[in-house]
Amino acid sequence: MQLHKDFTFDDAARQVDYMAALEISHAYLSPITTATSGSTHGYDTVDYTRVNPELGGEEGLKRLVEKLRAYRWV
Repeated sequence: MQLHKDFTFDDAARQVDYMAALEISHAYLSPITTATSGSTHGYDTVDYTRVNPELGGEEGLKRLVEKLRAYRWV
């Protein structure tokens, strides 16, 4: 999934049930560390030590991981 400020961790989490219904077994995310503000791809990282706050930050990532774990993807 290509994450950016308009498609965040919470948006991705909302897709998990649908993907599971399609029997998709893995999720791939674009980089989740802090990228240039407004980045549409995340590959222009400016801080490798922080989860991007535009994507929902560490709390948003935790919510996504919790949703994925329900299907044992993590």
